[in-house]
Amino acid sequence: MLRLWRLLWRSPISRIIFLANLLGLAVLALGVLVLSQLRAGLMEAKLDSLESQGQLIANVLAEAATVGEPAPGMDRNAARVVLSRMRVPPDTRVRLFDRDGRLVADSYLLIDQVTERKLPDIGPALSFADSIDRLVQQARAVVRGEPVAPPLTLTEELTRAGVGEVVKAERRSDAGARVASVSVPIQRVKAVLGVLTLESSEVDQILRAERLAQLPFIGVALLVTLLSSAVLAVLIARPLRRLATAAHRVRLGATLRLEAQELAARSDEIGDLAKALESMTDALADRIESNERFAADVAHELKNPLNSIRSAAETMPVVQDDAQRRKLLGVITQDVKRLDRLITDISNAARLEAQLARSAPERVDLTKLLTELAETYNLTTSDTAPRVVFTGDGADIAIVRGRETPLGQVFRNLVDNALTFSPPGGDVRISLTRGNGRVTALVDDDGPGVPPDKVEKIFERFYTDRPQGAAFGRNSGLGLSIAKAIVEAHRGRIWADNRRDPETGRCLGARFGVELPEARSQP
Repeated sequence: MLRLWRLLWRSPISRIIFLANLLGLAVLALGVLVLSQLRAGLMEAKLDSLESQGQLIANVLAEAATVGEPAPGMDRNAARVVLSRMRVPPDTRVRLFDRDGRLVADSYLLIDQVTERKLPDIGPALSFADSIDRLVQQARAVVRGEPVAPPLTLTEELTRAGVGEVVKAERRSDAGARVASVSVPIQRVKAVLGVLTLESSEVDQILRAERLAQLPFIGVALLVTLLSSAVLAVLIARPLRRLATAAHRVRLGATLRLEAQELAARSDEIGDLAKALESMTDALADRIESNERFAADVAHELKNPLNSIRSAAETMPVVQDDAQRRKLLGVITQDVKRLDRLITDISNAARLEAQLARSAPERVDLTKLLTELAETYNLTTSDTAPRVVFTGDGADIAIVRGRETPLGQVFRNLVDNALTFSPPGGDVRISLTRGNGRVTALVDDDGPGVPPDKVEKIFERFYTDRPQGAAFGRNSGLGLSIAKAIVEAHRGRIWADNRRDPETGRCLGARFGVELPEARSQP
């Protein structure tokens, strides 16, 4: 739970949500605590006042309304006379009970006071306000560590006061009104002669005043909640709506790229989301533009051999010379081979991204891969063709993390390119070195080298620059671009350069390099 809270608290938006919601609750809780304390103080003061009045009246009754020695008793008539002459506040009801709990006198009856009240509605006896007050009282008792006890009844008050205890309580009267009640025993020489009960109906007025006093706190809490909701709407909902609108525009084709620089400048999750959406749409737009260029390049490259085949096919019926006809057939055959090579490489290039996404990276022994590659070329080429020679450094630990089949395609494309430019009897040399957490493979040939102005261009799609006399149709111009895409997908880099004689500066051949991050020693 603590870990989850830490994760949530690290989030700026989560902090805003928590603080905004807790602020209104804190205002309301503060108001409840302040007013609960005020109410408790008012009620305590009221009960103390009733107790003082009750003690005074009880002492007067003990002196003026008791008879008998040594066993005193209560003079009922004298008690009624004493109570009728006492000045009692209009909102206070005084009742006198004998030691058996029977009513002796009631101040309301003595002064002929009639209380008018509205009949209660039909329904549950406990109102919603009463339930809330009951819960507040129970919560207060729990906080103070006191036992949660139900409110006392009048009978229970009389029973406890009958043994000499002064009882103070808040309860319901016989008419159902909420009253503050104090029961005081009337004693003469330690003997309890009766119980005097004082009830004040000012409790409802106190509660009404308390609820009215809570209205400002409730209003402030409501205002804080509304303001916090508005802040959340401005900081969260509105930016998300803007991002959704921008994403819909991209989906409908109104724009290729999602533009949300203002939102991307934010330092919270919405800023991260905006940056991610911008990066995603930029990548998609670049891919769409790349596919469009690729389709245009494919159409152009396919059109050249097709035009050549069509021209040869149209010319052949009018040519009577057998040598010329054989020459035209050779052109058609070469162009068909070129088309076949183009279609194969185009298919490989189109499937490349999906293949890299589907296959999971694994530990690849690059030394073993290059050794087997060199042996395969030497077994399948003629004796006059250039030889492929591999030399490695640290063969047992030259391990990279990647996909073996695409990596093998990279070096096959590089070797094929080197073989195309190497003279008969020359060598294609593959070397492997390690250092600084990187593995570097070099492919050298003895050809004419790469023109300095073509060092970067040779990795573009469909770029071909064949030497004089090279076999037509063996190069589609996609091999190096495919190799570059695979190497970059493995977080590596590929480059081209020329080897030169350190003394004369003469070009000795081309060199292609591939650098890949070395895999960790753990499997």
